[in-house]
Amino acid sequence: MHDHLIAEIQGIFLILFTGIGFIAFFTPTLSAQSENVSSQSGDRFAIRVEAREVIVPVFVANKNYVPKKFPVDPRKAKKKNIEQEITGLTSKDIHVFEDGIEQPIKDLRVEPVRFWSVPDSIISHKEYSDTPKGIWAGPDIFSGTYGRWVSSNLELLQFNDVQAQVSDVYHLSWYLIFYDPPSSVEGSCHQIKVTVDREDASVYSRNEYCNTKHSPSDPLKGTKAGERMEEAAASAQKTKIPITVQAAATFNSTSAGLVNIAVEFPWSALSTYWDGIYRTTDVTLLGLVYNKEGTLVSRFSDIAFSPKALDFYTHTGLPLINDKIMREYGAVESTSSRLPVRYETQIDLPAGSYNLRIVLTDCKNFGRADVPFTVEAYDPNNIAVSEIVLGKRFTKMAVVWPKYGQSKSIANPMKPPDGEVSTAPEYVPLVSKGIGITPTGDTRIHKGDSLLSYFEVYEPALASGLAKVQYEMRVIESKTGQTIVDTGLRSADSYINPGKLIIPIAEGIAFKKLHTGAYRVEVQASDSTGKQTPWRSASFTVE
Repeated sequence: MHDHLIAEIQGIFLILFTGIGFIAFFTPTLSAQSENVSSQSGDRFAIRVEAREVIVPVFVANKNYVPKKFPVDPRKAKKKNIEQEITGLTSKDIHVFEDGIEQPIKDLRVEPVRFWSVPDSIISHKEYSDTPKGIWAGPDIFSGTYGRWVSSNLELLQFNDVQAQVSDVYHLSWYLIFYDPPSSVEGSCHQIKVTVDREDASVYSRNEYCNTKHSPSDPLKGTKAGERMEEAAASAQKTKIPITVQAAATFNSTSAGLVNIAVEFPWSALSTYWDGIYRTTDVTLLGLVYNKEGTLVSRFSDIAFSPKALDFYTHTGLPLINDKIMREYGAVESTSSRLPVRYETQIDLPAGSYNLRIVLTDCKNFGRADVPFTVEAYDPNNIAVSEIVLGKRFTKMAVVWPKYGQSKSIANPMKPPDGEVSTAPEYVPLVSKGIGITPTGDTRIHKGDSLLSYFEVYEPALASGLAKVQYEMRVIESKTGQTIVDTGLRSADSYINPGKLIIPIAEGIAFKKLHTGAYRVEVQASDSTGKQTPWRSASFTVE
């Protein structure tokens, strides 16, 4: 079953979605979003929907490239300035074959590979994305910290920008090959081969796509691998991979909430294998959302990068160009650096009560978790407060993302393109005062953790400047109902973004004074006109 399911996952080459009366093919060229704002049309990252068009992402590496971290291969000593990727190719240099027949290339474009190193308040980790809103994250990977937790007040946050400047954010690029496919029946799969007219070229692309109908955020739908995961979701079989999940809605529009979903799982529980150089795994995830009547109302899925699914990455983010050279010059097994441990995504849902079921598999064992959540309706004419999103880590947005003011003087030539604000192009980061909060799937708090709360206050009176906004936060012991911490009323003035009606607020929770047990954090907002919101809450435990 393991090898069979891996083969099915490898066959999911392109991510497809349906338009009206035609099939279109999704590409990594998605719309970027700014802080707390939905994606805008017309930008260079907008999704392009084109009838019956196949878009093949291809990476072209140089066979002669030797990573700079290793000594120079004496066989390549006379070759100077060899880059890791081959750029500047045109449609005349590249050939694409479907089922053995060459197809005319209609267009050829270049866009960045979405694979970054992100420094945060704990350390640094790899993030990568292959769907519009999904972000996979690896474990913390090297020593030294990028931030210092000072107190429960994020205004006192201090970052070591000197260390953060060396963040190894990679800017490798895809070639995107566009062609019109021959007619085929729905559900049929087709073999893809890409060649390049250069002797020094190593071409990396997946080798198959299937004519199936699904959204770009649900690549498993309609596939055999997806059907197996749906069976696991409905099965009573005992699971072997422990996973924890948080789902909490912030504001998106008057008719829908933006549900922030975070999933965590230990890499040590995953079935791994040795690929010749590194320890790796094959992980897929399925999310099913049911309303209170038990009807399926939304779903999403994703596939973590692996050498078999996308085989030109190493644990450093560099292409696996010459295995023999890398082995000769110091490449060693990394027990965890290539293995995913977290997943984040966002979905839009109208007001209502829901249950989220997450299924995760490493192609051998499954993990499954259910999380109830609510999307609250709110009156656009009155003050409102969102649900609370809990996090354990945060990042200084200006250090990583150019949109938030990364200085050109920072010694980090390898950074995301201008305008990028997140690893996934349609993921809306939760940002307050330039600090991005990472939602946690595991709300169990241990010694050494930081606990953050993020929530949003909607105040229409901000448009006229006629009201002042305040909020109050408290921590209550679940067993006794006793209030342990109460901030009293605090002004929200310092969190306001000029011209915005939504106030993003991030506050630390001083849990270190709490004894072992279950708690809930609650928040309420009010304004100077006498209006106030209901209390919103989120639960956590101290262990």
